[in-house]
Parts: sequence; C-alpha cells; structure tokens
Amino acid sequence: AVYAFVSAPSTVAQFFGESRHRPILLLRAGLYWSFLSLFWGSLAHMPVGDATALVYCAPLFTAFFAWLLLGEKVQPSYFGSLTLNLVGVGLITRPAFLFGDSGTDRTVSIAEYNIGAIFACGSAVVGGLLPVLVRKSKECHWATVEHVTDLCSSAIFTPVALAVITLRQKYGVAPDDDAPGIWDGLQDPTKLLLLLLLSVLGFAGLGLQTYGYQRERAARASAMNFLEIPFSYVLQYLLFGDVLSPIQGLGTLLVISGGLLNLFADVQTSGEGSGLLQSTDCESCEMSYGSISTTKSSKNREEKITLVA
Repeated sequence: AVYAFVSAPSTVAQFFGESRHRPILLLRAGLYWSFLSLFWGSLAHMPVGDATALVYCAPLFTAFFAWLLLGEKVQPSYFGSLTLNLVGVGLITRPAFLFGDSGTDRTVSIAEYNIGAIFACGSAVVGGLLPVLVRKSKECHWATVEHVTDLCSSAIFTPVALAVITLRQKYGVAPDDDAPGIWDGLQDPTKLLLLLLLSVLGFAGLGLQTYGYQRERAARASAMNFLEIPFSYVLQYLLFGDVLSPIQGLGTLLVISGGLLNLFADVQTSGEGSGLLQSTDCESCEMSYGSISTTKSSKNREEKITLVA
C-alpha cells in the first residue's frame, strides 16, 4: 500500500518518511503503542465505563498541546461541543466515581482501582498528544505514517512486551487465574480470523483518522472521536441485540449534537475564511485595475505631448 500510494524521492522515504520527519514518526509510533497499552491496562483494573470516561478526556489535552506546540487558537464553539460530548459520555458509561456503585459490579479494591485510574489518565494525556504529532508530520503521506507505526508496534514494541511478560511468568510472577494466555487467541481459528478482521478494520480506521488529522486543526478533529461511542452502540444492537437504556440514549444524542456543533462551526469558519479571501481578491483586482487605468492615462498623456511637439 505504501509503495502504491506514496510518491517520494527514494524507497526509504516512501516507507519511513524523509529524514526531517522520522523523529516525529518514531515518537508517534511509540506513543500510540503506549496509548493502547495504558488503555488496556486501565480496563484490567477498573470498570469499563470509568476507564472509557477518563480516556475520552483526551481532547482536553489535545487542545492544550495544539496551543502549546502548534500555536493553534481554540474557538469558543469547541468548548461547547466538548462539554456536550463529555456529558454524553458520562451518561452513556455511567462511571462509578460520578454515579456511585449502583448498577455496577465493583469487584476491585481501592488500590487496584487507583492503578486503573492512573493508567486511564496516562492514556488520555498520551492520546491527546497524538493528533498534534500527526499535524506536525502532515507533509508525510498517511500510509507512511501508519506504516511506521504498525512496523514499530509489530517488530519492536510488542515483541519486547511479550518477552518481558514471558520472563516474568517464568521467574516467579504468576499471572491471574482469569487472565488469558499470551497465545490463546492464536490457537482458535475463529479467534484468529477475528483478529485478522480487526487488524484490517483498525488499519482502515487509523488511516482515515490520520488523513483527517493532517487536514484539520488538532483540537477540532479530536473532538470528532466521541462519535465512535454512538456508532459502537448501534453495532452492539445490530450484532448482539443489546438495547440502550433511556439515560444512555440521551447521552448518545448529546454526543451526536456535540459532533454536529463542531462540524457546523468548522463549516461556518471555513465560509468566513473563503469570504475574506474573496474580498481580498476583489481588492487586489481593484488595485490592479487602478494601476492599469493609471498606466493607460499616462500613455495617453505621453501620446498627446508627442503630437503637440
């Protein structure tokens, strides 16, 4: 895919980007792997709703990093959209730290829950930085960005993590009784097929996400990630028949409203920018026309002087 889509001066630049972009691409690959690892770690130590609500605070950090590293100005409409999204996510996931333990299966200790919260907050911070790094490498083709990320994850980060886990289990650190083994998913052909399908869909989704981040302001683009939650609930209903509760339905509507507000504000801002450009072009045309008229009048005066002489 990289060789087919990317045009670059050399094969190395096609697959790994130009030399000035490689540090950012490698940093992005490491942070993306860390983001997923921290998110999965939080899911292992705390309820899913709590972890999701904390991780989806990432756009707050994206706005800060975009202002700090890119100098992007955050529009007031962004905070309105972000508020709708955060409230919607809270109603959907109903985290225990906001709604209490009612209706949730709290089987983890306070210490384990705190570890999960640390993982989730770390994942939110790292996830907030990722769109900014993509913006800083927007001159790279999206396929090159994804190739470097996937290659580093599959050839470096994940094998090292598997080796560390294997050594820990071999030298006295016993795994949890309910935890799956490292290679359990590869022994079942059905699970292996699902992993392959997940990889293909994940690559397509990340490619589109990278393409969008490269062409939109980091803070505004990151807020659109909240739309993943309503779509996931639609798929949940279609595939498993699970129906949303009224509170979760209200949260879904708030998330969709936040996304529409974000999109409408972006279209309006783009329209104002094109209008300003059009007015600027008109002013330049008037200035050019004025200079042409002045030149013609000067030529006419020169011709008259010549005839009189």
